Amino acid sequence: MRKKLRLATLLKIGAVLLIGSVTFAGAEFLISQDGLPMPLKEKLNELFPYLAARSPGGPSASSEIFLGFTYLPNPSERLLELTRDLKPDETLLFVGASDEPSFTQTFLTVTYINWPRKTVVLDCGTAASSPQLIYPPANGAKIKRVLFYRLPPPPALAQSAQALGQHLKVVSVSEQMEWTFYCSQ
Repeated sequence: MRKKLRLATLLKIGAVLLIGSVTFAGAEFLISQDGLPMPLKEKLNELFPYLAARSPGGPSASSEIFLGFTYLPNPSERLLELTRDLKPDETLLFVGASDEPSFTQTFLTVTYINWPRKTVVLDCGTAASSPQLIYPPANGAKIKRVLFYRLPPPPALAQSAQALGQHLKVVSVSEQMEWTFYCSQ
């Protein structure tokens, strides 16, 4: 009797996984079709936003998945466009709070995409902890761009912030500020 019950449970789990994978693959196929009626395409994008934002593959495929939360097509390329002009002595500052679940994955992905340009990571922490540099800058490094992850830029920089999806904001800076300035909201 127990073996039959286990077998029945395994069959149910298998059926759910099969249906789920077919649904996922079907949604991925449908989203990629250009001839779909707009209401259907919008509904599919709403139900499966990461599929709509994914790249079709290629060298940035895994980065695209890690940056899927931006809901932008080709977010790796969009980020690269914003940092491509940095000179060898100029640096990107990534600002976020380590209590965000995807903080580490996001800053590692940004650092990877931005390479060989330098990336400095500033953890603004929580109300109970003070900001700390996770990847400190090299001597003489100049911060030229600041990427805010799930944090608003300080009021002095908010006007010039360029949104990269809902949770990333990029700001070009000309003067060097104290590190803690970037954590003030």
